[in-house]
This record gives sequence, C-alpha cells and structure tokens, in this order.
Amino acid sequence: MKVGEDIDLGKDGIIARKAGKSYLDDLIIEGEVDNTKPGTYELVYKVTIDDKEHKRKRLITVIDENV
Repeated sequence: MKVGEDIDLGKDGIIARKAGKSYLDDLIIEGEVDNTKPGTYELVYKVTIDDKEHKRKRLITVIDENV
C-alpha cells in the first residue's frame, strides 16, 4: 500500500469456522500498521478452536512513491 492509503485490516474476508460453526467473533488481530510511515508491518490473526490455537501472519508493506 502507499503512504496515506487506508486499508481494512479487520475480519472481512477471514474464514474462521469448523464443521459449519463460525469462530469469527473469537478472532484476535495483533499488530498495527502505521500508514504514515514506510515499512513492513506484521499482523497476526489467531483463534482458538477446540483448545487448539490457529494463527496466520500477514505482512503489510507501506511504500513512499516519492522517495
């Protein structure tokens, strides 16, 4: 993404279900993205299902096209 752009880092597009039951309400998103500073930011999406933690990492890169 470009510096200053907005990005939806929420739960849209995330699948967190097992055997037809949704666990989306239990999803925890850790990390932050500062869209005003170039860099690479890591987010961790995690949810516990049947006493087992599942997590996925997502890298977001903010670039300044004026540099």
